[in-house]
Amino acid sequence: MIAISGGALSAVFLSGMSAPSIFSFVMFFLVPAPLFVVGLAFGWMAAGIAAFSALALLAAMLGPAAALMHALLAGAPVTWLTHLAARRRPAAGSMEGEPVDEDGMEWYPEGRLLLWMAGLSAGAVIISLLTQGTTLEDIRASLMAMAGEAMRAMQMDGELTDEQKKRFLETFATLAPLSAAVLWEVALFISFRLSVWLGWKFGLSRRPPADFARLAFPQKALLGLAGVSLVALAPGLIGHFGQIAALAFMAAFAILGLSVIHAWVRGKPWEPAALGVTYSMLIALTGLAGPALLLLGLAEAGFGVREAMLRGGGGGPPAKT
Repeated sequence: MIAISGGALSAVFLSGMSAPSIFSFVMFFLVPAPLFVVGLAFGWMAAGIAAFSALALLAAMLGPAAALMHALLAGAPVTWLTHLAARRRPAAGSMEGEPVDEDGMEWYPEGRLLLWMAGLSAGAVIISLLTQGTTLEDIRASLMAMAGEAMRAMQMDGELTDEQKKRFLETFATLAPLSAAVLWEVALFISFRLSVWLGWKFGLSRRPPADFARLAFPQKALLGLAGVSLVALAPGLIGHFGQIAALAFMAAFAILGLSVIHAWVRGKPWEPAALGVTYSMLIALTGLAGPALLLLGLAEAGFGVREAMLRGGGGGPPAKT
């Protein structure tokens, strides 16, 4: 019954996005959260039951398309991620920022879970695009048609000239798949961390919260990013799919860079101000802050700049290099 209730709540969050508002924006990032809470508390099979109940409810409320979208974006990924998150072993040094419980057991690293989230988000977006067509031209035409219907529904088409509408639709068809993968990856990560904290706080989950400032990736993650970046250079549909995957993995490295900043400013009297400025810039100036965080994440994964600067500066960037 708890699993079914969690699936129903996730379905309600998804259905609430149909009315554009600030609340629907918040609901978007919380769609996976009830499934994560159930899966972390009772296991991946319970998460699967919750996902199936959400699918059934959405099929009855909004039709099979919405139900399949939820299963593709939330149901299947969360079931797999909760299976991974429940894995643990005797602590061996926390080389990747693994959370360690009071029994001396370390859990599946959160950094690896984030990389899984990047791959699953990109894969879900790619599969959903393939339902719209099997060529890049067909997919772009379908996305432009969907955007045109949304503009007419919101009565925006009368405010734009034909040339402006054409540019808007072309830009939407190009950027929507790329941004969708990144936004859903962030939604999975936020929902997972929130669910772990709630489960730990209320005694529903044995997995302890991980320290975000200690987030780490295995070095082979750099090879994965290089691989998908090479695919992104291919022409046609394959290159477009490679761009989606590459941007999703770049977003994961940008999150790693954000964790490095958290480590640098920890314990400083100006920590709240520094984090406030960082997140404000990330929201208002994503085009500038995102690449900077990406470079910092790449430097951390390749060279361990977090530990080097903590040693050199006593908790912040060093005075000398």
